[in-house]
Amino acid sequence: AKAADPLRIGIIASYSGPYADYGRKVEIIKRDTSGPAPDMAKRFAQELVVNEKACFISGLDFSPNAYAPVATQAKVPVIIMNASSSSAITNSSPFIARLSFTVQQVSAPMAQWMLKNGVKEAFTVVANYGADVDSETAFKKAFTAGGGKIVGELRTPLANPDFAAFVQKIKDVKPKSVFFFPSGGMPLAFLKAWKERGLSEAGIVLYATGDVALGLVTAHGGGAAVTETGMAVIRLYRDIEASAEKATRGLVGELESMVVAPGKG
Repeated sequence: AKAADPLRIGIIASYSGPYADYGRKVEIIKRDTSGPAPDMAKRFAQELVVNEKACFISGLDFSPNAYAPVATQAKVPVIIMNASSSSAITNSSPFIARLSFTVQQVSAPMAQWMLKNGVKEAFTVVANYGADVDSETAFKKAFTAGGGKIVGELRTPLANPDFAAFVQKIKDVKPKSVFFFPSGGMPLAFLKAWKERGLSEAGIVLYATGDVALGLVTAHGGGAAVTETGMAVIRLYRDIEASAEKATRGLVGELESMVVAPGKG
């Protein structure tokens, strides 16, 4: 099946009769932020609670969109599928739970892995944006604590269409390795500039988090970071979608939230 095709799941249960435990109708009400847009996310949350009478809110892929005051004021549970900035998100409201990960959980282990594999110097590249800065901080802390040295760092605009100038700066420094935290539309544009400027040919190794591209050393939510429910979701997805090489962490977060999020009544 193509990525654009819907994932159709058949459920056989007692929707009527004396054992009708599954009869309540479920409606998915979508709101599209098209990326980091906290003001828009706040307005959508208010609309969903006040106008649509949503029992709970989920989604929230970008950290700035995980808006806590609406959840707290309305006392409506919010289940985060991806927003991965620091624990400040979940600590901001007792009505928020996260089923994905934090950037610290993937950035610090990458630093430790690099050190164990003989990488002692690194250049960091992140967007000038909450989750990315958290990732940079976690990486640098773990890397320097283990004896590594940060030889340079760049913070780019999140929605930057052209990374040629930034990548050239990296090439001029000639670091042995680069740690990259990809956000939004960054990966494609950054990797395009990386290839065009010949950084791999110059002997610079790129390390990243997330499912960025084949051929890179990356760190992202593996089995150890996934709950028992999440692992069951992965097995189920692989059974259904035999052509898929893997169930991505984002997909696991989405499906897992559907499994564990109870309706009211």
